[in-house]
Amino acid sequence: MAYSATLRGCDVVYAGSDFVLDATPASVLLISLLNNRRAHTDDTWPAPVPDWANPSSLTARGGWCGDALDPSGNLAGSRLWEAERRVANEETRQDVQDYVVEAVQPLESWRGYALRMATQYLAPTILAYRVQAGSTTVQLTKALS
Repeated sequence: MAYSATLRGCDVVYAGSDFVLDATPASVLLISLLNNRRAHTDDTWPAPVPDWANPSSLTARGGWCGDALDPSGNLAGSRLWEAERRVANEETRQDVQDYVVEAVQPLESWRGYALRMATQYLAPTILAYRVQAGSTTVQLTKALS
């Protein structure tokens, strides 16, 4: 995958007869942060979901279906999606920081990246989070209620 500033998104890169592999941690950071990890059974949200919008019990906790295939029980992605209906306060900022750490922590043990993470409010309802792995930095924002 490669990030395109003009498209403001990522896409698979194909060159000639094969896919181009990204040697930096950027792709794996983006995949870890932007994919939805399955919610824990005890996770609660401050604003209840109305009945008409309530998903079936099978998909209520979200997550990637491929996690069920991992025999060691590792989960991919992050629980950042849980913060979307949260109130912007210090508790939410700390939870987002914890979600980021949870999402990228495997990169430290699996791939040996030394990671640095930070979260801060850019505006009253815009939370920024940044992860640095070596010389690669990924900074994203999350809009809150």
